[in-house]
Amino acid sequence: MSILSLLVETVTRAAHVFALAIAPPLFAPEPAPGSITGALLATIVLAAVVFGALRLAARVRSTEARIAAAALVLSVVASLVVGAYLRGPRAPLGRGVLFVAVPLWTGLAACAAIVAPRRNARLVAFAVVALGLVLFGASAEWLFSTRQMWWQTVLRDGDARRALDVIIEPHARARDHAAALAVVDRCLTLKPASCACASRRAFVVLHLRDLPRALEAAQAAATQCPADPLVHAALAATLAANGEGKRAEEVARAALVDGSEPLLEYALALALDQQGLSAEAVAPARRAYEGGVGRDAAVLLGALLIRENDLDGAEKVLAPIPKEAPNDAEALFDLGIVADKKNDYNRARERYLAALRADPGLTAARRNLALLTLRFGILEEAKHHARKLVDATPGNAQSVELLRRIELAAVERSARPPAPAPTPAP
Repeated sequence: MSILSLLVETVTRAAHVFALAIAPPLFAPEPAPGSITGALLATIVLAAVVFGALRLAARVRSTEARIAAAALVLSVVASLVVGAYLRGPRAPLGRGVLFVAVPLWTGLAACAAIVAPRRNARLVAFAVVALGLVLFGASAEWLFSTRQMWWQTVLRDGDARRALDVIIEPHARARDHAAALAVVDRCLTLKPASCACASRRAFVVLHLRDLPRALEAAQAAATQCPADPLVHAALAATLAANGEGKRAEEVARAALVDGSEPLLEYALALALDQQGLSAEAVAPARRAYEGGVGRDAAVLLGALLIRENDLDGAEKVLAPIPKEAPNDAEALFDLGIVADKKNDYNRARERYLAALRADPGLTAARRNLALLTLRFGILEEAKHHARKLVDATPGNAQSVELLRRIELAAVERSARPPAPAPTPAP
């Protein structure tokens, strides 16, 4: 991140947490990404507060004025510190609102005492403090719960994409797509107009392998949010999954004309891969992976690199996934292929078995195990896996043929005469 980007983000977030400390029911606990224009406006507002506080202390010679000035300046400093610190993995910004609210409302109460008639000064100051307590009491449902802060961010037009990522992340790590679907459905129930929730729903249904329903969800989102790049990414990804690679590529490329979006790069890679253009798909898949799309981009890039025979590159991309999600069957399976292609029997077998433990219905892992053990001459285990494969894929001629090959190899081995014992030395 450049120094300019860091300054823009810090000042924008500082102004947002300052506003949140004034009226917590009105603002999202995590703001949408800032802009240079927003940062300039935020700088003017915060500077005006500091300037006004110092002018107050200079013009009004009283204890209340000094308290008000010190408290207001301290609240701006606290806003800048909170804005700089509570970002990235330490978000949401709402976690630091009380650090700003205490000096801010102290300053506001002192200002109220200055302008009120002297005999009512204390009463007015207490009334201001009471107003602050009422406003924060109205936000008590999220004030001390990070998870609720993220939900409020979705509902109040904050950084909804980031909020959904955080809320869904535990379910995604556990590969519990049904639970993730429940989250996005709740999101759409609470905020039907949310483009972030609509686009995310299409991706979640895609993970559930309900391809027609995923495409239907993406098309509905595109109708609702025609200018949203995430919606275009969802539409392109679901089109590719439904076999419409060329149309998916057109959607992704058209959306990328308006600017770079890592999720669109991911969808473009899917579209190219669906058309059999795996070499061309590597570049957008890598841009998606490096742009922070996460696990899905890593798995796609790893699979593409395997096909391009860049086994070390594939392992580097895929290896971190099982450390975060030990039951990610797809990543474990691809890592098994990497070890298999490197002729590393033990590691390939271990990874295929781990993939099957994570997803017993992953017949490709069972098939590869049967082929691996056949190749290394472990025929009894090969027969075991081939029989399991036949049971899991009834009527599949390839599975039956594989079992026949293994049984034939076992018969041929048993028919061979035993090797003569070595003659002892005289």
